[in-house]
Amino acid sequence: MASPILPPSPTTPRPSGRTGVALIGIGALALIVSFVQAKFVGLLFLPMLALAFLSWGLTTRNTRLLVPGGILGGIGVGTLLAETVYKSNDMTTTGGIIILSMGLGFLLILPLERSIHTLTQQWELIPGGVLALLGLGLLITPVRGLLADAGKYWPILLIVLGAYFVWNNNRHSPTK
Repeated sequence: MASPILPPSPTTPRPSGRTGVALIGIGALALIVSFVQAKFVGLLFLPMLALAFLSWGLTTRNTRLLVPGGILGGIGVGTLLAETVYKSNDMTTTGGIIILSMGLGFLLILPLERSIHTLTQQWELIPGGVLALLGLGLLITPVRGLLADAGKYWPILLIVLGAYFVWNNNRHSPTK
């Protein structure tokens, strides 16, 4: 037997007006992008979506909304820069710009979180730092060859790390 549909209780949280405004803005931007044929408008979609998430997170003091805002902002700004300001036929340079920007997008999350809460985790430093360093490595010409070699030999790092974990686990396990 199907349960009857109950009306919402007074304690059921309802979406705020800010949520409605954010959805209207995102929908309007998506509608414009789908009907306007200018390439530049399409390149603005991700940065504008990031601004929506960031402003939404900052105004509602919800740090979880800053994460997609920072990531989408990094990807969007990197793509925008790679396609307009730093347009290059070299795919390594284009990739370096986008990866560097994505790393900076991750790193942007930390100061924004700290503007809301003083006690924050610092997990953003790991993906942000790694991506920013990789992006810089792709942009600096002498490092490119080193990164290409690292691309061949990175499994050795996994083997060494795995062997260390096994050794460390055996060293600290109780003896029989």
